[in-house]
Amino acid sequence: MSSAPLRVGCLGMGWWSDVLADAVVRSGKIQIVSCYTRSEDKRNAFAKKYGIAIQQVVARYAHALDSGDEAGLLSVFTPDAVCWTGPEGTTRQGTEAFREMARNTIVGRLWHFITNVVVDGDGDQATVKAYMLMFRELGREPMLGRYDLEMARVDERWLITYRRVDGVPRVRREPRE
Repeated sequence: MSSAPLRVGCLGMGWWSDVLADAVVRSGKIQIVSCYTRSEDKRNAFAKKYGIAIQQVVARYAHALDSGDEAGLLSVFTPDAVCWTGPEGTTRQGTEAFREMARNTIVGRLWHFITNVVVDGDGDQATVKAYMLMFRELGREPMLGRYDLEMARVDERWLITYRRVDGVPRVRREPRE
């Protein structure tokens, strides 16, 4: 049996959620990795208090990209952030490049799933490593990849300063006889 903590998300932020989350933290057996409530202020306060603010930025990035939400996409990057995409090595930098990225998204045809998020760092700098599974139009093979992010705390908010995504090359197997 694994000794790794159970990873959970919390829905609805209020007095009782804090009571439960405090007990979760004390147990050492459960790790809060995500949260949601309709109030952005409550969601951000909960994420900050329980150390999940960075994971929330990563999730907001995926949702904004998939929905073509320009404002949402711009809200997770610093204005001078760099995005590198392999294997071609395409580099985008700055606000205008991210606006173009949002505009070029085919809404309803991309679904990013970001998982196995590992956050390292302290103070105002952090690195994030995560796996990505992206489904494109139905009938096409999904894409696997890995994200490497560098993040900085700017005015009490975590923002992406550098994003690298490497796709995993497709491996074709010969049919068995």
